[in-house]
Amino acid sequence: MAFSSSSDTLAVLWESGYVELWSLKTRLQVGREKVMDPTRTWSGEVGESARQIQLSSSAAADATSSLSVLRSGQDSDTLTLLRLADLDKESSGDLVNVPLKERNYRLVAAEEHIAFQSPNGTIYGCTFQDVNPFTSIELLPLDNFEEKTLSPVAQFPESCLQSQNIPFSGDSAHSTFSHAVYAGLASSGKLFIASGESSHTLATNATSFAVASGFMIFTTTAHEATFIPLDKLRGLLNDSNGAVKPGEPNWETRRVERGSRIVVAVPSAMSLVLQMPRGNLETINPRPLVMEVVRKDIDE
Repeated sequence: MAFSSSSDTLAVLWESGYVELWSLKTRLQVGREKVMDPTRTWSGEVGESARQIQLSSSAAADATSSLSVLRSGQDSDTLTLLRLADLDKESSGDLVNVPLKERNYRLVAAEEHIAFQSPNGTIYGCTFQDVNPFTSIELLPLDNFEEKTLSPVAQFPESCLQSQNIPFSGDSAHSTFSHAVYAGLASSGKLFIASGESSHTLATNATSFAVASGFMIFTTTAHEATFIPLDKLRGLLNDSNGAVKPGEPNWETRRVERGSRIVVAVPSAMSLVLQMPRGNLETINPRPLVMEVVRKDIDE
């Protein structure tokens, strides 16, 4: 499943390639009506052996602009793109199939562009228009940014099972994604940030992470939740070797229960939802998230 960052839309994918789009119609006002009244807005087939789905928004549009589906093949993966503006209940729109070089790619959560990660940790970024004219594409190395094809926009030191683009509030909505910052958590427990040819290791014992309320939040095997202000991340990428160093900034931390993992951060409620090892969910209100809301209220 995948949520849109710009509209109240949920995409659901089955392995057969069957996709449904739902308008959730979440109620935000106080009242006795239903909290949610989901309506299916579209369904259709995008191809067999589908394994991952992502919704991408557009700065120039009012709603989600494209749907990305990653499909497995016998020798390589295929990235299938569908422009949501072309869809209605009777039409499937035009599919764009982008053949990739090998297997085991992963889609990366990104707000205003399409991003996917190769098995060695390289992240490629594009827009729907970048791949629309192509029936076959070539993935180029980092030093070929200027060529008209899909070039890498970041490089993790190793493949990351969980990864996402980090939105910065001060960035222009039309800024190029080649300067975007990405965060990734590898199976080794290393938490990376990367942009272009620069990367930095934030932690070597991370278990989960989330980005919300102007912070990158991650939990560790030391049973702590760490809160890093987003405006500090780009400075860390200037580190020449990208390694964790003693004496790094004293980021605010909070003790959590042993084995806790982040489920979601809720900025409007100043809360962080954690899952305990036994499966139960607990909600906490960390000081950094509370103080961020208090500062905004005072400034207003």
